[in-house]
This record gives sequence, structure tokens and C-alpha cells, in this order.
Amino acid sequence: MIRHVARQDTRRTARDRIWHSVRILRRFTYADVATAADAGYDDVKTYLGTLRRVGVIRITGRAATGRRGPPKPPPPPPPRGRVRR
Repeated sequence: MIRHVARQDTRRTARDRIWHSVRILRRFTYADVATAADAGYDDVKTYLGTLRRVGVIRITGRAATGRRGPPKPPPPPPPRGRVRR
């Protein structure tokens, strides 16, 4: 007897990969997330800028280091919908 094993959908968008990286790294720079998420630097900067504006993440530490981090408690699932520019 052969059983079919359901696989997770492996097609993750850049936003999903960025969000997952943010959740894992906790404190990061744009470059850290771009590397971990295998996403473009500009895409990371735009998405994280949007998350910062709506209060999901915040800048911590010195501005020169560019470190960002989620507020406490950990953030909810990634926001869905269109990003305003």
C-alpha cells in the first residue's frame, strides 16, 4: 500500500521569508534579514519600514548600527494586504 504524504506548500513569498527571519533573528539589520531571507535589500527595507510605521517593529540601540527588533511581546502573524507607498 502506498500512502500519499501531504507536503507543506514550499512556495513562500519574499514577505513570508522576511517575516520568518525577523521572528528568528529578533535583533537584526536590513542586511541580516536580506541574507537570511534570501530577499533583495530594497524589498527588506520597504517591508520593514512599513512594519515600523504601523508599530510592529521598532528601532533599538544606536541608529548608526541600524538594529531593529520586535516590541515585547512577540509580534502577531505577518500583516496581509497592500503596502501603501
